[in-house]
Amino acid sequence: MNNEPRQPAKIRFKCTPCVFIYLTRESKNGKEILLQLRENTGYMDGKYHFGAAGHVEAGETFAQAAIREVAEEIGVEILPEDLILKYISYSLDEAYLRCVFGAKTYTGTPHVCEPNKCAGLLWAKIDDLPENIAPYIPDIIHDIEHGGKFDRGIM
Repeated sequence: MNNEPRQPAKIRFKCTPCVFIYLTRESKNGKEILLQLRENTGYMDGKYHFGAAGHVEAGETFAQAAIREVAEEIGVEILPEDLILKYISYSLDEAYLRCVFGAKTYTGTPHVCEPNKCAGLLWAKIDDLPENIAPYIPDIIHDIEHGGKFDRGIM
């Protein structure tokens, strides 16, 4: 029997997993991205954010969360085989691990499904985002559009 004193258990850092949905389209004005104006959520209210976003629930994969969130928030369906992992972001200060998904295709027309949390949707030009956008979103969009897969916080 080992009589050495037990070391205290190591406390591991914990973070919150979440998903962002990166839906784009081509228009006569160029490439546009779908954004939602957050409202009454307690986080980034009054700021534009990705078209759909949310936390990964217990027992869910990131992909399942993305499919659920896009259906709940903007009423479109994305099949699992149409999801594309575009980017991974990590926020040390907020302890968020963010997976950004795009879609090869989706069914339905994006519309506000949670009017108590979203003041509206906007198709914004990729290179002309609104001023009242969540501060980390332009960097993520820039990185994705220029071939980046991970933000600097990951490395």
